[in-house]
Amino acid sequence: MRICCSAMGALLATVTQAGAGEENPVWKSSKFGIFIHHAWGGNARKLTLHPDLSVPKSIDEVADTFDIKRFVKDLQTFNPEYIIFTCWHAEMNPIFPSAAMDKWRGKGHCAQRDVLAELINELKPTGIKLFLYIHPSDGHDMSKENQELLGWNESTLTPPARWAPGTFVKWNNFINEVFDEMGAKYGKDVLGYWVDGSWNKVDRERLKKTILKHNPNAEFFSGLDMGGWCYKLNQLCPPDPKNGIPAATPQNSDTWPCFEANNNLLQGGSWWTTGGWARISPEKMLRYTVLQAGGNTDGGGVAWAADTFTNGTWEPMVREYFVMLGQLIKPIEESIKNTRPSTSYITRQGSRIATLPQGIVATMSVDGAYEYIHVLRAPTGTEETTRQKYQQVLQLPPPADFKKFTKAVMLRSGREATLTQDAKGVRINVGRDAWDPIDTVIKLSVQQGFGLQSRGKTLAMSGPETAGGSLKNAVDGNLNTGWSSEPAKAGETPWLQIDLGDAVTIERLHLIPFVKGDTVGYNFPMDFEVSVSSDGNGFTPVLSVKDYTVKSMRSSKTDQVWDPDLNDYRKAKAGEETGDLSLSGSGKKSPADYPQHFFLPEGTKGRYVKITGTKLKDENRMQFMEVEVYGKK
Repeated sequence: MRICCSAMGALLATVTQAGAGEENPVWKSSKFGIFIHHAWGGNARKLTLHPDLSVPKSIDEVADTFDIKRFVKDLQTFNPEYIIFTCWHAEMNPIFPSAAMDKWRGKGHCAQRDVLAELINELKPTGIKLFLYIHPSDGHDMSKENQELLGWNESTLTPPARWAPGTFVKWNNFINEVFDEMGAKYGKDVLGYWVDGSWNKVDRERLKKTILKHNPNAEFFSGLDMGGWCYKLNQLCPPDPKNGIPAATPQNSDTWPCFEANNNLLQGGSWWTTGGWARISPEKMLRYTVLQAGGNTDGGGVAWAADTFTNGTWEPMVREYFVMLGQLIKPIEESIKNTRPSTSYITRQGSRIATLPQGIVATMSVDGAYEYIHVLRAPTGTEETTRQKYQQVLQLPPPADFKKFTKAVMLRSGREATLTQDAKGVRINVGRDAWDPIDTVIKLSVQQGFGLQSRGKTLAMSGPETAGGSLKNAVDGNLNTGWSSEPAKAGETPWLQIDLGDAVTIERLHLIPFVKGDTVGYNFPMDFEVSVSSDGNGFTPVLSVKDYTVKSMRSSKTDQVWDPDLNDYRKAKAGEETGDLSLSGSGKKSPADYPQHFFLPEGTKGRYVKITGTKLKDENRMQFMEVEVYGKK
């Protein structure tokens, strides 16, 4: 904000590594939250106000009258997964007692009431997760005297773009002591920390280490590196140049883009109470929450932001709208809360409801057992005679990850829909269920056991590994790395072998080609053979391909797959503006756009799969960016 992003219409956070195993698993699966800036801004800013709109004279005035029990009861009616609650903001006045703050700055810069401890105790029985908003670079708002006292301006050199060793030592000693104290008090009861500000005077790694000291499983994510996206998204509700308060949010939220990062959008008058009214209807909040859940790979989804007055009451209609949003989410919450973006029907960053392919967004359960199809734009017919019949059917291409579905249920009514899936795609007849004007949700049961079987498995190859084309790259899931054989000598036929670990009934093989400049399929074999084996010794040929030319499978009439690139973001060429957010793609050809699909004969089974290049081209190599084997154990 500077006030970081507080003068902006949105905050976004990017995730950094924290703890063991998958980074930030709780945050990644969280999709609906409430963001609360409840703070005193000292002499720098007018933040949380009294109900009569008068300005508090101290942090104690903000803390002492806060009705935490009523606040948490309100949150329960909002039905969020989590809240982000502010520890402090402008001029850094923590809403909890801090001996470290008293030591460094003297009395009067922290609350005597421990609001965070009380909030933690009230939230525990509700199941609502608590993340804390923290701001390690609030020195920019402090008086010159405090800046000098705390080492904010200690460097006589031009401040570096990012912290460097030996710079701003005193400030980092101060801020880490405050964070260390905070972690000791609340660390095990706080799931994560949403960090704001800038890194030019803050030692990021030291701060992260301090935060995780008292709770190694705490999650640490940051809006500090997302200024560019904040700037773009700020165009949705630009701040008034006179007071910095974001203008009223445009009502056409169907044109808002989704983001891979957490997105915090204003619902109240500003990030803090101003006496303003609620900005956006519950129905539109729900639809954008769904969009963000479908595209938000980093976690956090969307947190709708609104402050309360000092006593915990809300600005006009804010509470009422949040209650209605909670009621709308309740019957379909399993399709939003604790989910991940679908890998079957992918929603790319920059997608908008108004231009979604097929009008859908998809999410999936964390365990992968269910896919949820959110129909935000109902299908419509073109011929009046077939309109009624057509409108009952949702026709989708095959899923991008080639999952197989066994059952379709209308989530709101519980009635089973008619499901048909074949090589052409997925067809769902909703029967008696009418399309919901806000969000129709179809729950698909996923056939267990079928899927990608080759990721991370053991590999072998003819000849030695090549520099820059390591063997492991063939199944690492990273399309920025690839595998290549050495140039073949006369009579040599290079091969690549995958050990699937167990016998697998194999249905299809995907070979992702190398892209060199504008040449797609550089070093892709013209002739090759696929063979399988149960023991890695005797191999049986199952597929022979001759005179093959790499093609774009996205447009193939015979093997069309879900195309997530039909949205504004990925279709844009370099430099083109898309809508009001100037989102643009690279304009370069990507291996991801050219997966080559090969069906193996029905009943093909084996533990080992070998691909042998019998006729090569270009550098006389066989080269793939990724090899994928799909089937069922």
